[in-house]
Amino acid sequence: MSLDPDRRSDVIAHLRRDVVGFACGLPGFVSGQWFCSTDGVDGLGVVLFDAEADVVAAARGPRATQHDDERAWNIENVQVFEQVARAERAGGADIPDGMPSAAPA
Repeated sequence: MSLDPDRRSDVIAHLRRDVVGFACGLPGFVSGQWFCSTDGVDGLGVVLFDAEADVVAAARGPRATQHDDERAWNIENVQVFEQVARAERAGGADIPDGMPSAAPA
Protein backbone atom coordinates (compact mmCIF):
# COMPACT_ATOMS: atom_id res chain seq x y z
CA MET A 1 0.00 0.00 0.00
CA SER A 2 1.09 3.54 -0.58
CA LEU A 3 0.32 5.83 2.35
CA ASP A 4 0.14 9.55 2.96
CA PRO A 5 2.57 10.06 5.86
CA ASP A 6 0.79 13.29 6.82
CA ARG A 7 -2.43 11.32 7.36
CA ARG A 8 -1.06 8.42 9.41
CA SER A 9 -3.92 8.60 11.93
CA ASP A 10 -6.45 8.27 9.07
CA VAL A 11 -4.59 5.22 7.74
CA ILE A 12 -4.48 3.54 11.15
CA ALA A 13 -8.16 4.30 11.78
CA HIS A 14 -9.09 2.81 8.39
CA LEU A 15 -7.09 -0.35 9.04
CA ARG A 16 -8.50 -0.86 12.53
CA ARG A 17 -12.10 0.20 11.80
CA ASP A 18 -12.68 -1.07 8.26
CA VAL A 19 -10.04 -3.52 7.11
CA VAL A 20 -9.87 -5.71 10.22
CA GLY A 21 -13.63 -6.22 10.33
CA PHE A 22 -13.80 -6.88 6.60
CA ALA A 23 -10.98 -9.43 6.72
CA CYS A 24 -12.41 -11.24 9.76
CA GLY A 25 -15.66 -11.80 7.87
CA LEU A 26 -14.05 -13.41 4.83
CA PRO A 27 -14.49 -17.15 4.28
CA GLY A 28 -11.45 -19.11 5.42
CA PHE A 29 -9.91 -16.18 7.33
CA VAL A 30 -7.31 -17.34 9.88
CA SER A 31 -5.38 -14.22 10.90
CA GLY A 32 -4.15 -10.87 9.66
CA GLN A 33 -1.55 -8.27 10.47
CA TRP A 34 -1.16 -4.82 8.96
CA PHE A 35 2.01 -2.75 9.09
CA CYS A 36 3.06 0.84 8.32
CA SER A 37 6.67 1.69 7.47
CA THR A 38 8.38 3.89 10.03
CA ASP A 39 8.49 6.76 7.52
CA GLY A 40 4.73 6.39 6.96
CA VAL A 41 5.03 5.98 3.18
CA ASP A 42 4.34 2.26 2.76
CA GLY A 43 1.91 -0.23 4.24
CA LEU A 44 1.74 -4.00 4.16
CA GLY A 45 -0.98 -6.44 5.08
CA VAL A 46 -0.35 -10.15 5.62
CA VAL A 47 -3.54 -12.19 5.81
CA LEU A 48 -3.67 -15.96 6.26
CA PHE A 49 -6.51 -18.17 4.99
CA ASP A 50 -7.42 -21.84 5.34
CA ALA A 51 -7.34 -22.60 1.62
CA GLU A 52 -5.96 -21.20 -1.62
CA ALA A 53 -9.47 -20.79 -3.03
CA ASP A 54 -10.30 -18.48 -0.10
CA VAL A 55 -7.16 -16.42 -0.79
CA VAL A 56 -7.99 -16.06 -4.48
CA ALA A 57 -11.55 -14.97 -3.67
CA ALA A 58 -10.41 -12.54 -0.96
CA ALA A 59 -7.83 -10.92 -3.27
CA ARG A 60 -10.47 -9.92 -5.83
CA GLY A 61 -11.77 -7.00 -3.77
CA PRO A 62 -8.45 -5.29 -3.07
CA ARG A 63 -7.28 -5.92 -6.64
CA ALA A 64 -10.37 -4.13 -7.97
CA THR A 65 -9.82 -1.05 -5.80
CA GLN A 66 -9.18 2.03 -7.94
CA HIS A 67 -6.37 4.46 -7.07
CA ASP A 68 -7.72 7.64 -5.45
CA ASP A 69 -5.35 10.51 -4.64
CA GLU A 70 -7.88 11.85 -2.12
CA ARG A 71 -7.47 8.79 0.12
CA ALA A 72 -4.76 8.50 2.76
CA TRP A 73 -3.98 5.00 1.43
CA ASN A 74 -4.01 3.15 -1.89
CA ILE A 75 -3.54 -0.51 -2.70
CA GLU A 76 -0.72 -0.80 -5.21
CA ASN A 77 -0.32 -4.58 -5.41
CA VAL A 78 -1.89 -7.80 -4.15
CA GLN A 79 0.21 -10.95 -4.20
CA VAL A 80 -0.54 -14.50 -3.10
CA PHE A 81 2.12 -16.52 -1.29
CA GLU A 82 2.33 -19.95 0.30
CA GLN A 83 3.36 -19.99 3.97
CA VAL A 84 6.40 -22.24 4.33
CA ALA A 85 7.66 -21.33 7.83
CA ARG A 86 6.36 -19.65 10.96
CA ALA A 87 7.66 -18.47 14.33
CA GLU A 88 5.71 -17.32 17.36
CA ARG A 89 6.55 -16.00 20.80
CA ALA A 90 6.44 -18.77 23.42
CA GLY A 91 2.94 -19.14 24.80
CA GLY A 92 1.44 -17.43 21.75
CA ALA A 93 1.20 -14.10 23.60
CA ASP A 94 -0.03 -11.20 21.51
CA ILE A 95 2.55 -8.64 20.48
CA PRO A 96 1.14 -5.16 21.18
CA ASP A 97 0.37 -2.71 18.37
CA GLY A 98 3.26 -0.38 17.67
CA MET A 99 5.99 -2.99 18.10
CA PRO A 100 8.71 -2.62 15.45
CA SER A 101 8.91 -5.38 12.87
CA ALA A 102 11.32 -6.26 10.09
CA ALA A 103 10.31 -7.66 6.72
CA PRO A 104 13.22 -8.53 4.43
CA ALA A 105 12.48 -8.03 0.76
